[in-house]
Amino acid sequence: MSGPSRNLPARVITDEVSAFFAEAKRSGPWTPGGTTFVKATFAEVNLDLREAVLPPGDELCFDVEVLVGQIVITIPPTWAVIQEVELLLGSYDEDTEPTSGGWDHVLRITGRVRVGSVEVRRRASGEGWLGAKRRRWRLRQRAKKQKALPSSS
Repeated sequence: MSGPSRNLPARVITDEVSAFFAEAKRSGPWTPGGTTFVKATFAEVNLDLREAVLPPGDELCFDVEVLVGQIVITIPPTWAVIQEVELLLGSYDEDTEPTSGGWDHVLRITGRVRVGSVEVRRRASGEGWLGAKRRRWRLRQRAKKQKALPSSS
């Protein structure tokens, strides 16, 4: 990528994760930069932020560039995501999470995807796909029951 997206203020890249015809993974206790450049060219990059040591501030920014590849980002269920990704024959997919209050942190994803994908997964620590699906189902059922209860006015 030659520079930040046109509609965003300039950010200083403080970390970089890239893969070229390979797979790159970051998980466990690692420290992403305030703005991390993530590049996947004919590759897959997996970033797990559930145990990451976060830099100061409540917002992380991932500036992504995908060319015939995939970036998978795993975040805790209590994080908000702001997606500002340009797609050209690409896709963006994010697990939806019923809100149960405020958000702990914000992940801003900017950049470009060409013939590839960016996927954001919401998982609690140690939770897999099925556990996350069950947890979201229980949260939705609890919200439906609360709406169905008659109000005492």
